[in-house]
Amino acid sequence: METDSSYDRFISRRKKFLITIYCDGASKGNPGPSSIGIVAYIHEKEEFRISERIGETTNNVAEWSALKKGIEECISRKFDSIHAYMDSELVVKQVNGKYKVKHPNLLEYKKEVDKLISSLHSFQITHVPREKNSVADKLANEAFRK
Repeated sequence: METDSSYDRFISRRKKFLITIYCDGASKGNPGPSSIGIVAYIHEKEEFRISERIGETTNNVAEWSALKKGIEECISRKFDSIHAYMDSELVVKQVNGKYKVKHPNLLEYKKEVDKLISSLHSFQITHVPREKNSVADKLANEAFRK
């Protein structure tokens, strides 16, 4: 029979591995200077945030870069179940296999992201309107001022 403390430790361990990330990429021009913004939550408590420039690229590469970096950061922190939210309908549908990835640069990101996803216990990605992704959007835009 489990004691309350061992049950609490089990629940605590389980909660630790569930994370929600919001990812966004931004580009000033297409191509142009680009950046990413990511914010992660565990049960509505912020776990980490990322705001960084990624060089000159397209808006779609910036979106894929944000997702890849978000997953990599989660994996580095030992999270193995991720629910990602993005306002890029293109990336969400490409990840879910509803749209084909044709551009060679994006295809490389798709392969890398698929490899990362395959190492996880579970992964889900959902499209959200821009206003539901406002923190990640703000972080991506703040990176331009750094």
